[in-house]
Amino acid sequence: MVGFGQAILNTLILMVSIPVNLILGLLFSAMITQKNFKGGTFFRVVFYLPAVTGAVAITLVWKLMFNETQGIVNIALKACGIIDENINWLGITSGMVYPRIVLILKNVWGGLGGVIILYVAGILNIGQSYYEAAQIDGAGKIRQFLAITVPLLTPITFYHLIVSVIGGLQAFMDTQLLANTSATQTIVYFIYDHGINNYRYGYASAASVLLAIAVMAVTIVQFRVSDKWVYSE
Repeated sequence: MVGFGQAILNTLILMVSIPVNLILGLLFSAMITQKNFKGGTFFRVVFYLPAVTGAVAITLVWKLMFNETQGIVNIALKACGIIDENINWLGITSGMVYPRIVLILKNVWGGLGGVIILYVAGILNIGQSYYEAAQIDGAGKIRQFLAITVPLLTPITFYHLIVSVIGGLQAFMDTQLLANTSATQTIVYFIYDHGINNYRYGYASAASVLLAIAVMAVTIVQFRVSDKWVYSE
């Protein structure tokens, strides 16, 4: 049975997907909103599809993709000569690394659409006068992106951080349906396992209280420090 400390560590490791989502979402949003970029609407739809698809269905598809014997991932890796033997991505004996990698990749893929849709809306609402003034001063595209786009999107970044961190601390379904191993058991699954499966209600209640305190503390800290880096027009 996984201890509470291990559950905390697992949860924090899986939350690595949050900064990856924000960085990739910002870069893709800047790319597909360029005037000379063709197919921007198509890519917005493609990126956003995971957000409107059933979470359980997506999880089961990923479980099939990373199946040890019949999964398309192992088949593709063997066909490319990257691996010689099938990798047990999601099994109990697969160690700590592989299940975490799968969950992080799945979280990045699944959360990217929601990040992009708001970043695109934010970029389209930035006044062109800022970019015109920067061009007159001789600023290139990269400089404009770093000095104008990124700072003016910080309110959206702040919103994503708040929502993503709270959601990350409450992660549960993936660890139950996709990779139920000691390497991926999160805090909420720890509470469920001890309270429902093992009838340790007091232990589960104490963990629930600690989780609630952690969520409140992290949220308060984020709001307190937001004045130092969140900008607006």
